[in-house]
Amino acid sequence: MQSSNVKIYAVLDSSAWIKLIRSHATVKLIARRIEVGNVAIFSSKYLLAQVERNFGTKLGFSTQKAKKYARLIRRITVPCDLVHIIATCRDPSDDPIIALAAEVKCAYLVTEDYDLLVLGDHDGIKMVTTALFLRIL
Repeated sequence: MQSSNVKIYAVLDSSAWIKLIRSHATVKLIARRIEVGNVAIFSSKYLLAQVERNFGTKLGFSTQKAKKYARLIRRITVPCDLVHIIATCRDPSDDPIIALAAEVKCAYLVTEDYDLLVLGDHDGIKMVTTALFLRIL
């Protein structure tokens, strides 16, 4: 699935998007990397719904503002429909995120979630913090 002009494939979970949304500069950095083909960020309907929900509950965004940011993320990410979800993580709500990263053969799953970070490397996917991913970019 990886293209020769894209260097990095990644999935950012909702905890990573929350961290990034707090800093418009980092969102702009990722958007620029996407535009020039240095990175492709993938999403799924499940992930986008989780992001929208968490923007409301964890950031205190209104429903309208949470939907606005979810639409922004939808525009800058590559959609992928999940076919197979295998129980992998202690928290079953993380399994569709891991499945998405596996489906598109991502190099990185970017997260602030300890349940994912403790996996370290799973099927060739490196679980990294948002800060480390920004350094990689």
